[in-house]
Amino acid sequence: MEHIEHPRNGFSVIELIVATCIFVVTVALALAGLTYAMKGTKQSDVQAELDMDVQVAMERLKRDLRLSALDRMVFYPGEFPPFKAISFPMTGDLNDDGAADVDGDGNIVWHYQYVYHVWRSQPYQLRLTVFKNRQDLTIAQRTNQLATVVSDGHGRNTHNGTNASTKVIFSNLFDWDITPIGSVFDAYSATMARAVNAQLGSIVLTGGVHRFKFEAVGTSGSDYKIGIDSLKVSSSYSEREGEAQWPPAVQAGAAATREYLSCWSGNYHLLFPADNKGDWFALDLANDRWEETNFTMPGETHDCTTVNFDETLSPKDYVVQLKGCETNWMASAQTAATNAGPAAIDHLRGCAVRVLLRGEEMIDGNWIDFDGDRSKVRFKAGAGSLQILHAFIARCASRTNATPDAVAGTVSRLTFSGANGVTLVAGAETWSDLLTYPVAVTNSYLVSFLVKDDAAHGNAWQWPQGDTISAPESYIIPQSSSPGEADTASTSWSSRGDVFATNKLYSVQCLYTTYPMGGLYVSGIFDTQIEAPQYSSVNWDAGTPWGTTFAIQFRSGNSNDLSDASAWAGVPVGTVPGTNRYVQFRAGFLASADRLKTPLLKSVTVAWPGETRVVDIGGTFTKGPDYGVFKLTVDGRDLNTGIRVDLEIFKDVRGYYSGKKRMISSLTSEVRPRNTGL
Repeated sequence: MEHIEHPRNGFSVIELIVATCIFVVTVALALAGLTYAMKGTKQSDVQAELDMDVQVAMERLKRDLRLSALDRMVFYPGEFPPFKAISFPMTGDLNDDGAADVDGDGNIVWHYQYVYHVWRSQPYQLRLTVFKNRQDLTIAQRTNQLATVVSDGHGRNTHNGTNASTKVIFSNLFDWDITPIGSVFDAYSATMARAVNAQLGSIVLTGGVHRFKFEAVGTSGSDYKIGIDSLKVSSSYSEREGEAQWPPAVQAGAAATREYLSCWSGNYHLLFPADNKGDWFALDLANDRWEETNFTMPGETHDCTTVNFDETLSPKDYVVQLKGCETNWMASAQTAATNAGPAAIDHLRGCAVRVLLRGEEMIDGNWIDFDGDRSKVRFKAGAGSLQILHAFIARCASRTNATPDAVAGTVSRLTFSGANGVTLVAGAETWSDLLTYPVAVTNSYLVSFLVKDDAAHGNAWQWPQGDTISAPESYIIPQSSSPGEADTASTSWSSRGDVFATNKLYSVQCLYTTYPMGGLYVSGIFDTQIEAPQYSSVNWDAGTPWGTTFAIQFRSGNSNDLSDASAWAGVPVGTVPGTNRYVQFRAGFLASADRLKTPLLKSVTVAWPGETRVVDIGGTFTKGPDYGVFKLTVDGRDLNTGIRVDLEIFKDVRGYYSGKKRMISSLTSEVRPRNTGL
């Protein structure tokens, strides 16, 4: 009988156990993969969140910092970086004109004060406290305001607290460092040049003396030289000549000197001829003082004084002095002649000639440069000899209109080595004797001379008048009238019928005058930037040759035009100028009795303790092929030229296997505030 097997329905116990185990393992693996994937997704989401937070926070901070001013920033805590909080001003566009608001002087109006700070809650918060209607606070008050905001987490309990509001930028665990960026200056240039008004950085300065150390740190060219034309190193931003700071307080590796450079401010700079990296010198500079050495301030006024670069001094220097002891009028200038030369042979034989020297108030005038107490005139002959029998000088009867008439009582004789006349050979020039005869720029003058009526003795040099000039240059009484000494010296020529005017100027080449008896120099008005400075000293350097006298006065006021200051007549000589913001000085000069010597004012200094505040440090520096890279520190501290922010945000999440994994997102950015400058 055939046996037929039928298929089994179901599993054996062993098979069931094996299948169950396989299923359990498969499900476990699937769940593990899902969990792994979910953890990965979670970590990716956290990383993306962190990346977004750090990017948003950094961009917002960069935007605000760019629109602020480094010299007005305050940091927390302490004096040295890195810092954990920052306070800075912000402007706005309240008038909706599309630009930052400015005042009537073109200065930015700071409407707000921003404080970025950390509130250490769970988690940490980056907060921004904004003070509207920003107040002008001292550096100490601003520092206190920042510290209170950090401590309280808001601004309600400090200066201007009623206008404070605080919001959270983001919440997360994070850390950040705010570090001002130090500065170096590369002075290399293919040719010698000046880096004008270069900014080196900013730093907090208290009142008093600070040590500025300049160190050679590298070179882009052939050497390490450092050249300082001028510096701005204090809260008033007064400009100080580099050469005036010589010698340094201390130096190493080289010796600083004052080098003459004709196109530099003051025609000098302070040169430190460093040969190696690490050579340095230091200047002890006060915060604050006004140093006036070049006398070029806007608003200064001169009364018979001038600023002169005196090359007889060692070193050569700019000085204020009485104006004079030089040529005061020239025929070539008054006539604008381009073809001066000898007149026709014996053209002036037997003539009386009167030359008009036109002062500042006369038509086509302004050719007399300054006042003087003693005078002399130079005459020039033509192609043949010129014999002058008599010569005179007188004041013109009119200040405004050309006339040959003189003011009665002003006629004085010119002599030549004590004689009334002189004979000049062809082309020769000669001066008359120095005569006590005052000359003023507001007047015009007449120089008259009588020429001998003799063959070959009437030859003068002549300066033909330029085309644009309308006033006559000379008046002549002709030979045919046989003029004599009395005619030549007469005050009234216009009443004669034989006088004719000409547009040629004869023989009188130039006028020389000495110094006037005295004069005044009034400086421009200096702004100390402090409402009530306590002036500590005034100093000046003035040379007084024998017989000369010098005096100086100082005054101050609270109005920027000193309309509220004392009149000069009531200001004592040589004393400190009170306690007002704006300051000015007036210097008086008296010449020697012979009017040949003048006092020389070389420099003036007014000092006061400067305010504690952030100060922009800069100046004008020499650049050239052998100038290097230098670094400036103040009292051992680096300057700040910008802000570096290092921001790191982190969050702890569960790891793939056990414990926690810290997710981190970090970003570093450097910002240079746009509204920072000297």
